[in-house]
Amino acid sequence: AFLLLRKSATFTKVLDVTGYLSGGLMGLIIVAMIGNVEKRSQRKPEFTFTKNLLLRIIIALILAAGIVVNLIKYF
Repeated sequence: AFLLLRKSATFTKVLDVTGYLSGGLMGLIIVAMIGNVEKRSQRKPEFTFTKNLLLRIIIALILAAGIVVNLIKYF
């Protein structure tokens, strides 16, 4: 919708915008899901992830920064 307002809605730009938005949001959701699964799980997992909260926060910040940088690039 924003690209249509700028009269620059080419097919590749629309794919690019939707790609980084959906990719970044999915990454943030996965990071949040890992934290919730570790808290709520009642059985021994087959494999484990690192329980380093700082690492999860850094990954989430990198994903959020990527979304913001790409939004600024196009708008």
